[in-house]
Amino acid sequence: MRPMWARLRLDIGTWDLLAGLAACAGAGDAPGRAGRVEALWSAAGDAIAFLSARSGLDALLAALDLPRGSEVLVSALTIPDMPAIVAQHGLVPVALDLDPTTLAPSAADLRAAAGPRTRALVVAHLFGGVADLDPLRRAARERGLVVLEDCAQAYAADGWRGEPESDAALFSFGPIKTATAGGGALLRVRSPELRERVRAVQAAWPLQGRRDQARRLARLLLLKGLAARPAFGALQALARLRGRDLDEFLAGAARSFAGRELMPALRRRPGAALLALLERRLRRPPRARAAARAAIGERVRAGLPAGFELAGAAAPRRAHWVVPLSVRDPERLVADLRRAGFDATRRSSLVALEPAARARALLEHLVFVPAGPELGERGLARLLSALARSAALLPAPAVRPPQRAARS
Repeated sequence: MRPMWARLRLDIGTWDLLAGLAACAGAGDAPGRAGRVEALWSAAGDAIAFLSARSGLDALLAALDLPRGSEVLVSALTIPDMPAIVAQHGLVPVALDLDPTTLAPSAADLRAAAGPRTRALVVAHLFGGVADLDPLRRAARERGLVVLEDCAQAYAADGWRGEPESDAALFSFGPIKTATAGGGALLRVRSPELRERVRAVQAAWPLQGRRDQARRLARLLLLKGLAARPAFGALQALARLRGRDLDEFLAGAARSFAGRELMPALRRRPGAALLALLERRLRRPPRARAAARAAIGERVRAGLPAGFELAGAAAPRRAHWVVPLSVRDPERLVADLRRAGFDATRRSSLVALEPAARARALLEHLVFVPAGPELGERGLARLLSALARSAALLPAPAVRPPQRAARS
């Protein structure tokens, strides 16, 4: 049995996990820890620490207190919890389709989708890329919309904290994110008045317990061990023998709120243990690993056959948090890569919101390829060779944007 290159690579060291578990025994007061984390993130004093990115969105919408029935434009490729949280506030999420080459909506998309009840825009940077949002933001300003950048997939252990012109920018440190702390998020809010309202919303929530953080970290310690090549190959063989879906197991194990009712689970303040580990990760950002990951992703992109690109290849900045390929026959590519020893998958936590045709077509053709620094030169050469051999490696069919009448 050939050892597999696992796609699930947690961006945290064993010593960090053990330090995080030790903090669960007593990490001091949560407010003091939160203040230190927020100061590390932004010297301007405009950051707020949260349990999760979902928690930050929920508190922001509560603080905005938009009229019921107001519309919120949401990137059409997103996790299902984001529009669900919007709906929890009596608001209507409206899908904003995206360009598969930039993974961003256009200003024309926004003008066509926005109506008289539209009040806000939540736009996501996807797969480790950072899109050029200036034209979109200008179009949003024309209509007086609040602009939130969802940067959950965009952190690259550098100094970028979202664009200063946006009203808010939200970063995540959940289980599979860069510099994970097992959870945690940071929300920058430009307006001091709105920021204080957001803080007041969160202050009314109960505090996360130590056991919750300890369970999260114990699960990550297990997943880290399973990601080693021999262990992962054995896990795959065992899953096949028992007829179990390994993708389903891995997705559930890495999920922050698996098996819980969403809103009560996210409406908690981050505990001192979580904040202690998040502070440790921010003081020692994994810059070298993030840079190496970005370089590997660029080499994969450059090594693809002519006429084929990664999804989001035209984004101005690409950190390659994941490497998503868009292909005509994704099932065949997954099979080809797994035979070559690479645990590729089609599974994603993202959904394409209706009626966004371009986002839906993109998601239907995506394959996520394991391509991190762990590959080394030999592994990268093998991966590129396997991609070149696969007959499935063809450009996905072009999707024309739907013709929609502009709304006034």
